[in-house]
Amino acid sequence: EYNILGLKSILRSKNFDVSVAINGKNAIEVLEELIQTLPVCSFIGCRRFTYIFMDVDMPIMDGLEASRILTMKMKKDILPKIPIIGCSAFDSTDDLKKGKMSGMVAYLSKPVQIQTLDTILKKFI
Repeated sequence: EYNILGLKSILRSKNFDVSVAINGKNAIEVLEELIQTLPVCSFIGCRRFTYIFMDVDMPIMDGLEASRILTMKMKKDILPKIPIIGCSAFDSTDDLKKGKMSGMVAYLSKPVQIQTLDTILKKFI
């Protein structure tokens, strides 16, 4: 939970609005609910959600499974395409590969390093 609060604080200091989910299943529900309640964008390139930071190790449904489901919904245009950035204390080559296979476009090791976060944020703006 400390890592979530830390990342949330860093992102808010960079003027991002942050929504938090307690597990992978809840992440899907929160995203779908928030997308449905937002007004329709009327200009090209408008994005209400810029990034999804997905913790890999969560109860009920882990971040890999949640990312697979979200990626499938994005490919079917059920959800807008939003980069999913995996977050984990484990960053072996195998962990990174699993993240990529689940639809994650980047991987952020915990504890979060601000310089690494900034590099990832710039890459997907």
